[in-house]
Order: sequence, then structure tokens, then C-alpha cells
Amino acid sequence: MEKIERMHWLYGIDKGRRCCDCSRLEIFRVGGRRVCKCQIYGVGRGAATDWSPNWEACGMRNRSYAGVEIQTLEPAQTEQAVKTEDTPAP
Repeated sequence: MEKIERMHWLYGIDKGRRCCDCSRLEIFRVGGRRVCKCQIYGVGRGAATDWSPNWEACGMRNRSYAGVEIQTLEPAQTEQAVKTEDTPAP
């Protein structure tokens, strides 16, 4: 499963919006080039966490997040481990 596909699977798609519209998108300058990262997916030093600002946004656009970095989860773990501000803790 691709990075953005995992985010869409977990949180749905925010139709008509792009990741560049999200406050969770971080932009870094690395060696003269721009590198984007999604705070919710996870920010790492490598290209594995690079993010496209042109991807269609997920349902977490501009929402608070208190779960673990999505990149660290296996697909089978995602439903139990991910929490949002709107989801009450068990």
C-alpha cells in the first residue's frame, strides 16, 4: 500500500483538497531543494517519508492528531492504533 493510499484508507479522502492545503504538511529545504513531509504519516530523514503537496488530501486535513506515526504501523495494526482528537479514548 502506498503512503497516500494508506492515509486515504484510514481517514478517507477530502475531495477537492490537496495536501498543500493542510497545516500538517511540513516543508524543508534540503541541499537547495524543497522536501515535504506529512506530520501524521511521520517525518523521517529519508525519501520514504517524502510527501507530495499535490496528492489529494486525506480526511485528517487540518485536524489534530494524537496517535502514532502512520509509517510505523503495519496495515493490520492501523485500526487499533490510530487515534484522532474526535475519537474518544477506550
